[in-house]
Amino acid sequence: MNRFFIVSLASFLLSACWPAFTPPPVAPERFDLGAAPVFSEADVYAKSMYFHLFSVSALENSFMRYRLDYADPAKVQFYAYARWSGTPGEVLRLFLQERLLWAEDAEPDVCRLELELQRFEQVFTAPDQSFGALSVQARLRHPDRGILAERRVALNVAAPTPDAAGGVKALTKASERLSAELRRWRSDSGANCPKQP
Repeated sequence: MNRFFIVSLASFLLSACWPAFTPPPVAPERFDLGAAPVFSEADVYAKSMYFHLFSVSALENSFMRYRLDYADPAKVQFYAYARWSGTPGEVLRLFLQERLLWAEDAEPDVCRLELELQRFEQVFTAPDQSFGALSVQARLRHPDRGILAERRVALNVAAPTPDAAGGVKALTKASERLSAELRRWRSDSGANCPKQP
């Protein structure tokens, strides 16, 4: 009887103290698209541009999305221990502001480039192979004449590693290519904003 009592008491004390030995939850790592480069005053003047970026509702959170295209391409999944430092739209907006020195406060008589972020995720084609997928719908809008030009930019960049960090590197390169593509398109004659009379 005493032996049974001692075993029961030991089991009770062990179960009561068990939560104290549970390791604390791991905070997710936070990622963005890297530090801003340094520009000269001439670069600042040459690259000044007005824009507005917004995202589809599915991207209005800080989760890092991925898909297993080889298993279930229609299923969106999220990394448990990795997050963006803001929403994908906020992260990309800061990237464009820092790299291209664009401004979001457009004057009433100046055209504005509207960017709708539609896709910003990592796609796995195999367990050890993935790419970063970024797509944006770009529109050049005149305050009186409406949309003057429109195009969609979709970019896929291979990830160096099959994990969240690899996805960040791939999406960073995709964002760099996006900024170059938008600048080329914006400077094209078909996407120029007419001068005000």
